[in-house]
Amino acid sequence: MFNEVEPQGAVRIAGQIVGHGGQALDDLSKAQTGGYLWDGPVAVALCSNPEAQCPLSEMLLDLRGTQLVEVGIGTGDDIPYDWLENWAQNLSYIILDADAWGGVPALVGFCMWLRRLAPSVPIIILSSDPDDQDFTTERIQICDVTVTKPFTARAMSHALATAEHNNSIYIQSFA
Repeated sequence: MFNEVEPQGAVRIAGQIVGHGGQALDDLSKAQTGGYLWDGPVAVALCSNPEAQCPLSEMLLDLRGTQLVEVGIGTGDDIPYDWLENWAQNLSYIILDADAWGGVPALVGFCMWLRRLAPSVPIIILSSDPDDQDFTTERIQICDVTVTKPFTARAMSHALATAEHNNSIYIQSFA
């Protein structure tokens, strides 16, 4: 899915590079009052190599009117923890490229942290391992769905709807 190599820590919004790392995300956060970022639903994808024309970006806009902010995390040193602590509650989805972490098992701790931080934000994991696909609530403690890459617009539409449904089940488990 992500095949054009970018510098680690690159940040793109709707396919346009806006900077690198935490500074670019801070700039986006400041711009939110001007309506640049937060006019509608926003998803953040933490991935290894965001590309200029990410098909996910167009899919999210077409399917849900959702803007995609892609954050290249490289080896994991570029994870914007502070930014996520401040803004995760405002997001519509958090999308994680498991391949950037070395697979789904390596994501467990980070996903548990995200769940505590923003329990009502659906988490979608993307994985190139076909055995990882999961639309059930089996992994509900760490994510709402896991989608195999590459995927179609139809599969992503199903993933978004299922993630919202599974997340509501997750939230109800606290009641």
